[in-house]
Amino acid sequence: MRSKKEGFMRFGRMMTIWVLAALFFLLAGCGGVDSPFGSQTKTSLRSHNQKTIRTLVAQGTGKTGLIRIGLLADSHQNYKGLEEAIEHLNRLPLDFVIHLGDFTNIGLNVEFDAFLRTVSKLRHPYVALIGNHDAIGAGIPMYEQIFGDFNPSFSYAGRRILLYNSNSLEFENHEGYDPGWAARELADATEPTYLFQHVNYDNKTHFTDDEIASFEAMMRSAPDLRFALNGHLHVGTHGGLGSIRLATIPRSEGGQYAILELDPAKDSLSFCEGSQCQEVAVGPGSGI
Repeated sequence: MRSKKEGFMRFGRMMTIWVLAALFFLLAGCGGVDSPFGSQTKTSLRSHNQKTIRTLVAQGTGKTGLIRIGLLADSHQNYKGLEEAIEHLNRLPLDFVIHLGDFTNIGLNVEFDAFLRTVSKLRHPYVALIGNHDAIGAGIPMYEQIFGDFNPSFSYAGRRILLYNSNSLEFENHEGYDPGWAARELADATEPTYLFQHVNYDNKTHFTDDEIASFEAMMRSAPDLRFALNGHLHVGTHGGLGSIRLATIPRSEGGQYAILELDPAKDSLSFCEGSQCQEVAVGPGSGI
């Protein structure tokens, strides 16, 4: 006759089998997604950034006057906060929106799909950088398939927009982290230039002192770099490097976002929560 302990152990094993079986059938029925750790997603979106950039380049041709760019960062799995920020961005007259990365926690395909479902509510064109969290596991090939190149750049209404992949650690064994690309883009720019990246260039966890000094020198020597903006740190900060305005965009929690206004008279950055915005950084205008 089995002891009570043996009975509990047998029951525990049976429960484990049933849980694993249920999980298998749940995943097998999720629209073809094989596993949350795989690279298979539900979305049919492909090369999103490149397609959006082509539209923006055409839209910006001949445009003069005020440009307004909405900025999001580090939404992770905080879809409620992201939705709140999107609701407010949708009420504003914006040219486009940039998400500065970390729209997932650990680069799972289900997180990519959840982000895409949420951001689809945005009524403005948007592009998204890859964050260090998005580059975990199968995140790198998923991002490349869905969004495209890791380092795109384009001109919009006489301004140069650089979207730089600054995730040095996560791309150690992958192509796509390319400081040389940033150096060439900054040196060759002939228009007022705006640099967007996920990890701040002076982050000592990600970069050596020599790498930080080298990147700082690149920015200082750029013909007309106006703003260098990043995410990653979650808390909004702002400062300067000579005439270059530096800022960290706050995470989306609580409906936070930022607005970058590029006006002929001045450039300005505002941090926002809900409908309340506060100007935190100002630079000279481009006269365009």
